[in-house]
Amino acid sequence: MGTERRILAAHREIWLRLGPVVGGKRALRTHLEDRIAAFSISAAREAAWNNAEMFWALRVLPALRDRSLDTLDGMTAFAGKALLSPIPL
Repeated sequence: MGTERRILAAHREIWLRLGPVVGGKRALRTHLEDRIAAFSISAAREAAWNNAEMFWALRVLPALRDRSLDTLDGMTAFAGKALLSPIPL
């Protein structure tokens, strides 16, 4: 089974364990839905390839390359924190 399928299967299992929507539980399911919907291995691979091509082209412009790397680093940290933050109950 591919990595993406294993991840989706794990998320589906979590989704099914949450049970029916009752009172405040809807907020929990909504946060989980948002995180699952935002993740795509194929989109991540495409973004990584695009960034690799961009940084290859920017190797002749070190100042611009460094600023671009700083921006990418910040966005990666932001995304990582969003994925690792606890889901409110």
